[in-house]
Amino acid sequence: MKRKSGAAPGIATAPLNSISDTDVALARQNALQAVTAAYTPIHSVKLDGEFVSMCWFGRIDNAFSVLEFIKAQPDAAAKAESVAKLIETMRQDSQDAFNAATKAQSDYAAIALAAGKTPENLDTPQCQCDGCRNANSRQQYWLAVEALRKIVFSLIIPQDKDRPLLAIAETDDILIILGKAREAIENVEKTAKFAAIPLDWTTIYK
Repeated sequence: MKRKSGAAPGIATAPLNSISDTDVALARQNALQAVTAAYTPIHSVKLDGEFVSMCWFGRIDNAFSVLEFIKAQPDAAAKAESVAKLIETMRQDSQDAFNAATKAQSDYAAIALAAGKTPENLDTPQCQCDGCRNANSRQQYWLAVEALRKIVFSLIIPQDKDRPLLAIAETDDILIILGKAREAIENVEKTAKFAAIPLDWTTIYK
């Protein structure tokens, strides 16, 4: 039997006009709520004696910082294990929130397109909660440390089977590299201070 063109057998398709503006608005609202729950600072976290709002990323990063502090304390194994379990729970809950946001956005886009409308971009701007700012500060510090290491190692570690650059480069070239190393050192000091990271030069090149 020849199948008529259009919808597949057993699958009902709704005409465009069966999706109302209210349906689109509701889907948009659901998506916006899911995105807000997943990516904005809605969690109250105690930081330095005060309660501040953090997103999932900031909250988890802050918990890792707390865990590292606890690990450095004597006889804190049980407490560290408790915090580690809490972090794992937060990671799972955050992943559930991210998945829900992705699905809600996809559902909204599908409904809007089916209604002949262009779905809005509901992505949130980069979070600036305390947790995210602290994480970004630490990341800038480690990037500065890595840049300094590359400069120093380029002088003393030979490429392939060549002699170290410090032994074969012209004096002017070495002075230029040393100038870059000095700038890199200053950047490490600046980013360490901004991120409140105790600077230990004995560990920088390890």
